[in-house]
Amino acid sequence: MDLKQLKTFVVLSKNKNYTRTADELGYAQSSISAQIQQLEQELNTKCDISFVIKHFHRIIEWL
Repeated sequence: MDLKQLKTFVVLSKNKNYTRTADELGYAQSSISAQIQQLEQELNTKCDISFVIKHFHRIIEWL
């Protein structure tokens, strides 16, 4: 897990949209997907974006 993946995760959680996140961060949409997949593999879980959106502030405090 690196800061780039975490930043992508936070921005995706805020934007609720892969395309907007890619535009905001200046990455290709495929890069956003790849970063989230890597994060899921490293954490051995799926990053359920709807769950993240609902609990965004608690997750950020935990990080």
